[in-house]
Amino acid sequence: MATATSSQHWVCLDCDWVVTEVSLVAGQQAQCPRCQHVITKQGSAPLMHLLAYSITALVLLVFALQFPFLALHRSGLHEQMWLLDSVTELVSEQRSLLSILVLLTTLVLPALYLLAALMMTALMLLQRAIPWVRYLARVLVSLRRWLMADVFLIGALISIVKLSSYASVSLQPAFYFFSGFVVVLLLIRAQLDEAWLWQQLPPLGTEPAAVSAKTAHQQQGVGCVCCHAFNRNNQRYCWRCGEWLALSRWRHPLLTLALLLAATAFLVPANVLPMIETLRLGQLSQATITGGVIQLWQQGDQPIAAVIFIASLVIPIAKILLLLGLLYWSKRSAPTAPYSQRMRVFRLTEWVGRWSMIDIFVVAILIALVRLGALMSIYSGAAALAFASVVVLTMLAAMSFDRRRIWWAAEEAKSD
Repeated sequence: MATATSSQHWVCLDCDWVVTEVSLVAGQQAQCPRCQHVITKQGSAPLMHLLAYSITALVLLVFALQFPFLALHRSGLHEQMWLLDSVTELVSEQRSLLSILVLLTTLVLPALYLLAALMMTALMLLQRAIPWVRYLARVLVSLRRWLMADVFLIGALISIVKLSSYASVSLQPAFYFFSGFVVVLLLIRAQLDEAWLWQQLPPLGTEPAAVSAKTAHQQQGVGCVCCHAFNRNNQRYCWRCGEWLALSRWRHPLLTLALLLAATAFLVPANVLPMIETLRLGQLSQATITGGVIQLWQQGDQPIAAVIFIASLVIPIAKILLLLGLLYWSKRSAPTAPYSQRMRVFRLTEWVGRWSMIDIFVVAILIALVRLGALMSIYSGAAALAFASVVVLTMLAAMSFDRRRIWWAAEEAKSD
């Protein structure tokens, strides 16, 4: 597949600035001169290495599904957990939506991402131009933020610590295979930049006239959220990648506000209702998120308690408040306002949001592992679905937030 300079311009999706496209060499990155957002980068790993990484990660995932993940020992009883048990036990407790979320974010979507990366790099190495290769590149872009295998692995470690005072937990072969899978997946994500991939593919059409050092908004245009190409407002599909441009225009303050209000509503049951229910020696006890943090702290596991407290309480609430603040600031801006700082706040809230899933993964692992009958068994509580809804809704709210409006407000303030 011959390298093609697919576009003369990029559009920064953070500030809407139109930038002249440049060719990169291994290890280089292109930043927006206006907001310093990294538009694209070229990894230092050769394509052959990326192909090998993709194959390795898929093989490790297959092996991780063939062996036990964790084992629990208490009072002569023994229980093993397989990776898929975290899904099937949720189904058995009639938590179907939660089971689908866990399955997608930890196994299915990472596997699809790796398959797309494998086929993309193979076709590029073979220099084969196939029409549907663009769909693979679009899959890579759309799945990236929903890959949470690394969060699941951290959740497994936290689960081990939580159980350490009640039982002995041993690592099984699948744990090591899955850990290797996570490491290689993170390596691929760090090296494979989707925007750079579009430079290697021939475009579907011709770029409309555009000039750099101005916003796309000023030129009656919009940047494609998939490939960063400049498109006119009257276009339905991106001229380079074929993405439906309605996906680039769906970001709206009212949608962001609605998602944040919905997330706020789910925060109440998520923190009031029990997250887990524990049956120990025939006695049933319930624990909320806050109760679980207090229990860990009292047991002497202060670092783990701090992680759960930050991921499950601080991050969701802070993300909602920060996004509400950004919505307000995007409407009311002074000429001297620190716009770059606001963008850093947004990028931070977007990055940390996925880590709130730790608590959901901990619940999924505990209910799959601790099944010792009346001696000790753990079940998911009613708060689990509500909390998962908070995480998903805040992630969608961050996706729907139109950060370009912060800079448009700056332009209006300067013109007044």
